[in-house]
Amino acid sequence: MGILGLGDIGKQLARRLSGFDCQILAYDPFADKTFAIDHGVILASMDTVIAKSDFLSLHLPLLPETQALLVMSFFQR
Repeated sequence: MGILGLGDIGKQLARRLSGFDCQILAYDPFADKTFAIDHGVILASMDTVIAKSDFLSLHLPLLPETQALLVMSFFQR
């Protein structure tokens, strides 16, 4: 499972997923490393999270920088 944006909502998702037997990858430029370690979340680059995840959950604010984030990421491959 890939999580893009590990803020409050992304953290809540990671907490819920920790009860399942799955690997959780996450990208956030300001990630809480202590939270990630405590909850078994593997912090990785956005490209790695997208490439290795079967499912993606997006928890990003709609800003000019994030508006077409996935479209740009997929077309740059």
